[in-house]
Amino acid sequence: MRTVSLLVLLSAAAAQAVEFGARAEAGVTLPLSSPQRELFGAGGTGRVTGVLRLVPAFDVLASFSYLGLSSTMASPSGQAAGAFLAGVGARGRLLVSDLIALSLEARPSWVLSAGASHVALEGGLGGAMRFSPQGSLWVGLGVRLTQVFPLGQRPGFDTASATVLGLVASAEFVTEPAPEPVLAPPPPPVSTDEDGDGVDDEHDACRGAGEDKDGFKDDDGCPDLDDDGDGV
Repeated sequence: MRTVSLLVLLSAAAAQAVEFGARAEAGVTLPLSSPQRELFGAGGTGRVTGVLRLVPAFDVLASFSYLGLSSTMASPSGQAAGAFLAGVGARGRLLVSDLIALSLEARPSWVLSAGASHVALEGGLGGAMRFSPQGSLWVGLGVRLTQVFPLGQRPGFDTASATVLGLVASAEFVTEPAPEPVLAPPPPPVSTDEDGDGVDDEHDACRGAGEDKDGFKDDDGCPDLDDDGDGV
């Protein structure tokens, strides 16, 4: 089943041009877990993300970010806490209209904090608005949740598993294929009537001789010299 789903996704991607983009985020962070909540206060976060759009509803994301928490009186050595994260994940998008999109994303990340390496899972919900129906710039707001799993016991931010909430604003630019050119319909054929008998040349069997309009075969464009066929 997974193989079939992957083939469907790749087929859809091959059917249209792949799009590339970049996103920048900045916001505030809040510790949700203990003991970080007792040791640190609100901090800040920043992230840069490369975007690979395979289909309109699915992106591959590669991100590098910083996550920090401010120091408090209870902080070890009175120092703030921070971590650098790098990871690759995916994002699903729901286009509400040409101007509004909702998104859900997730990624595993490698974490470097206080000289120690850890792993983390990151998830996020967000909404973005495009400046114009054909524009490539999206501006949005989002909620990010980061769960850090330490691989060793150290004092400070990574003394235990940490859960951090982020509230961010973002700006994203994604290349988009040029719209298909709209071709004007071909002009109607120009009708000509060389002998001026009212029958256009396309249907005129006698272009050099005018129809005599005597009620007999008046639509063939030829004069009817002997209507009754008696030779006179």
